[in-house]
Amino acid sequence: MTSANPNHPTASVPVITDPDVLLQAMLTSFNQRLETVGELIMPAVPAMAEYYRHRIGSLFDSLAIPFQEAERNQLYQILDKKLEEGFALSPHARLRLKYHPAEPPKTGLTFEFSVSVLSDIEEYQEWMNQNEQPWFGMTPDAKVLDIAQLIEDPRTASVLDIGAATGRNTLTLAQRGYPVDALELVPPYCDRLQQIAEQTGLPVTVTPGDIFDPLVRMPLGQYQLAIATETLPLFCCDRDRLRLFLVKICDVLQTGGLVLFSLFLASDDYEPDLVTRQMSQVNWSCLFTRSDLAHAMAGLPLELISDESWVNYEQTHRPEETWPPHESFLNWATGRELLLTPPDQTAMELRWILCKRL
Repeated sequence: MTSANPNHPTASVPVITDPDVLLQAMLTSFNQRLETVGELIMPAVPAMAEYYRHRIGSLFDSLAIPFQEAERNQLYQILDKKLEEGFALSPHARLRLKYHPAEPPKTGLTFEFSVSVLSDIEEYQEWMNQNEQPWFGMTPDAKVLDIAQLIEDPRTASVLDIGAATGRNTLTLAQRGYPVDALELVPPYCDRLQQIAEQTGLPVTVTPGDIFDPLVRMPLGQYQLAIATETLPLFCCDRDRLRLFLVKICDVLQTGGLVLFSLFLASDDYEPDLVTRQMSQVNWSCLFTRSDLAHAMAGLPLELISDESWVNYEQTHRPEETWPPHESFLNWATGRELLLTPPDQTAMELRWILCKRL
């Protein structure tokens, strides 16, 4: 008697000829040969945890990867923890999710989260380097020059420029006779300003430092005018920092002295939620409400003199050929990089805030 050859079908083994069934069998074999390897790089924004969960879950579902509920919950728990950890380090931290096939005999995916973060200086320089031309232009702010003119004798009026950057305000004021102390966080900008001051003999003193560092102190009662035109929108992330800034300003201004700074403010009838506030930090446009500003000023010897649109003032008072400072600047200054509202509507904008030291 001849035994059946297992390599050949016999009458006892059904023969499959249905193309759809065979295609599915082939796809099953094909899928076993796939290796799903990938990486997601995202801002670390804790308030958007639910959004991250949805996006990551949808990704894995689209890859047809078997993912048990317990595994999914474990991933989301790690996600939430890493989002909090990253944002606490810096609003510009990057959250990385890497995934690849599990080592046999295990099946499914192995995933790992990590957080990478640069220093504030490195993050700022990276952002600046993305633009071929200076983001704030090279022209001094019209509002700065107009307020400086209120000082009767420039030679006796010390000015503090906080976050002097390229020196567009510092150097112009110094050329007009104002002694200027430039406080700057980024070393290359400090070096450049120092070199120009030495070469030209302009009355400029450069101090490396961060105004938000409690250990950084400028001379008490020294200045008739303090300006911070690029600092708060980029680095002032919450009420506590805004309060610290104003407290330090009160310390360094003379009685009757003025402080002029730019700040993103929400429209009066708009209360930004936590997601928007956190994303504003990621977007280099730290957002406050007028209630936040009033809270930060409470009890300080400061009087609010004016609160006006940065864009409207500068567009009206700057030379036409110098406007706008950068091709993308208007979207940023009107808040439309963060909140894409119609051109004739706004929920936030950059404002000029002028206060007097009492």
